Amino acid sequence: MKTVVVMSALDDAQRRNMPSFEVPIHGTTLPFALVEVPQPEFDESAPENAQQVLVRMEAFSCNYRDAGILFMSYGALRSLEKPGFMHFGSDFVGIVEAVGSEVTAVKPGQRVMPDSSYPQDREPVAGDGIPTNKAGRGWLVLPESKLCPVPDNLDPVEAAALGINAQTAASMLRRAGVKAGSRLLITAGKSNTSLCVAGLAAAIGAECTVLSTSPWSEEELDAVECPNIVPVDRNSKPFSSEPLEALAAREESYDAIIDPFFDLYFMQVMPYLAHGGTYVTCGLKNQHQAQTTTVDLEAQVPAPDLFDVLASAMIGNKSIVGNCIGLWNDLETALEAVAAGKFHPVIDSVYSPDQAEEFLRRSFGAEPRFGKVVMDMRSGLHE
Repeated sequence: MKTVVVMSALDDAQRRNMPSFEVPIHGTTLPFALVEVPQPEFDESAPENAQQVLVRMEAFSCNYRDAGILFMSYGALRSLEKPGFMHFGSDFVGIVEAVGSEVTAVKPGQRVMPDSSYPQDREPVAGDGIPTNKAGRGWLVLPESKLCPVPDNLDPVEAAALGINAQTAASMLRRAGVKAGSRLLITAGKSNTSLCVAGLAAAIGAECTVLSTSPWSEEELDAVECPNIVPVDRNSKPFSSEPLEALAAREESYDAIIDPFFDLYFMQVMPYLAHGGTYVTCGLKNQHQAQTTTVDLEAQVPAPDLFDVLASAMIGNKSIVGNCIGLWNDLETALEAVAAGKFHPVIDSVYSPDQAEEFLRRSFGAEPRFGKVVMDMRSGLHE
């Protein structure tokens, strides 16, 4: 199977006669190559494979976290004495090719996607969180309890775009207590996590307001059931205590705030959380030094401002919740919403392995991008 990898150096790929190219990611140029990965041997009767499953990838996609993983992989490769490469990617859909002797949850021929439960709440426990950072490898051996059967009516490309974002979004909505009629504020409106939050919240019947640094087309609004869009200055300073004038002008408070990047929005949005409301965050922008700008490095939380925010949270009985992915039931909730026709992941574009350079540029560098960028590892080019 043809796959894409990050290399130790472009020259290494060229010396090995690999098709290769370079892609700038957050201002740093990384070398990539295409490599063929054969089907691995898998002994179904071996004791070490008793609860393992061999999966052939059909499609995979990257998340914001994968950029940081690429930088760390590149750094590790450059420290090696001999040339090397690493695969990447954390969301996928694949076909079960073989199963160990004790596997009962899935069977050969069945389509599966990752269950990234954190903490894992299914037996047998095989480790918390995301099952792989190398979904693009083409062939993976994974524990059955880290796999979720894909409904027959779910398109493989959609399945490859759902996993982590949808499980995280459903978890945050659950933990924030969002229900029909809840007033919900969502930051970083065009991030993939926020798009899932908006889509699932609309399916519940919540009233969504979305902060966004870029304008939305009618088609984009329709994709997430037309939330209210509030424009935010792209140059707003991280951890700033300056009020968001666009929000202040609305004179509204929100039952819940969901924020994928606490290091950008936390200080600015907390004043708009209603008495008894819940703020939930699942991440931060600066996950690796290569993703950190000069403005970010200079930003610090002023102690008096943080004191005021936390004091306000205490007096207002407000909850501040950290969220890491979600549980098995959260993934089921998202899949049920898809099955009911109430929610679908937003797909920006689809590429084949022969279009790997375009896939990477679109995944990590293109603006404006709207939705997930998916690599379809089945045959054929995509427009």
